[in-house]
Amino acid sequence: MKAQTITFPRIAGPASAKRRRMLLLGLVLSLSTLCGGSLTAHADGSTPFGSFLVHTPTAIGAADASNFVWAMKDYNRDGVPDLYGIKVSNTTSPMVGSPMAELHILDGASDYRSFLVQTPIAITAADARNFAWAVGDYNRDGRPDLYAIKVSKTGSGMVELHVLDGASTYQSFLVQTPIAITAADARNFAWAVGDYNRDGNADLYAIKVSKTGSGMAEVHVLDRVSTYQFFLLHATTPITGTDAPNFAWAVGSYRRDGNPQLFAIKVNGTGSGLAEVHILDRASDYPGFMVQAPTAITAALAKGIVPTVPTAPTKPDAPNFAWAVGDYNRDGVPDLCGIKVSNVTSGMVEMHILSGQ
Repeated sequence: MKAQTITFPRIAGPASAKRRRMLLLGLVLSLSTLCGGSLTAHADGSTPFGSFLVHTPTAIGAADASNFVWAMKDYNRDGVPDLYGIKVSNTTSPMVGSPMAELHILDGASDYRSFLVQTPIAITAADARNFAWAVGDYNRDGRPDLYAIKVSKTGSGMVELHVLDGASTYQSFLVQTPIAITAADARNFAWAVGDYNRDGNADLYAIKVSKTGSGMAEVHVLDRVSTYQFFLLHATTPITGTDAPNFAWAVGSYRRDGNPQLFAIKVNGTGSGLAEVHILDRASDYPGFMVQAPTAITAALAKGIVPTVPTAPTKPDAPNFAWAVGDYNRDGVPDLCGIKVSNVTSGMVEMHILSGQ
């Protein structure tokens, strides 16, 4: 099916902006359905994730960016999400005679120009590449803890969870335990942290993106109360296993109701020519979308549709980014944080935050 252009009459009156926005969002969703799940609408400031809140270089050089893994969380509890840079290679911090992985937390209130924390952590740099990383409040003390999810070279033969205590500035562990997923299967998963059952505990999201039994991307949520030994959910999503590797994944409460929605950020093979945000609804256990919207960042391997966004780069840009969600402008809606780690103009890692509404 060819992409169609639809023109709406201008809406006037006091509620015009809101009504125009709702019509545009409806167009995005309708075109997604008509085109078999691919979006053909163009991003602009009227749609979610169509406009930027901030463009800024950070205090980490782009030449060093490949040594980091990234996450977002409010470390100092000022209401602004901070940028966690977990340095897993080429570190200089010695501890017990061996270089250690390091944590560098950039202050959101400074627009990521200054550090809140720079410290080695209790995992060696030699071992750090065996981990996936996430941030969440494991012990409910209000301080984000660092989830080090060991997916290879585990002693137990299972994926292992090692949670570093934020209150100790990540020098000591709160828990070290195998979880209910084998290490042999671990490479098929992406990982995130969120309170699935709203009991105040940080559950572990294991998003299976390859070798699924259903042929679709799957969500498997491990229960914090059981120390991640038992599952709260096994569910299929409407994203195919073939398409799933084209996405980055995150968890955030988009409805402002405390329910963790699953953010699927499509960075390759999009129908719109732009990176796209597809938000799966927790209320229905993730079988359907509540938002599908193109962003203002160009995607790679697009299907031949040329975007008409004047401010967007002319070349595929999404592969240059790492992705996270956080409420930068404190309006209660998670924003999309694009952490640009390569092909930057400033020479520094850059933060480009797209408004969630």
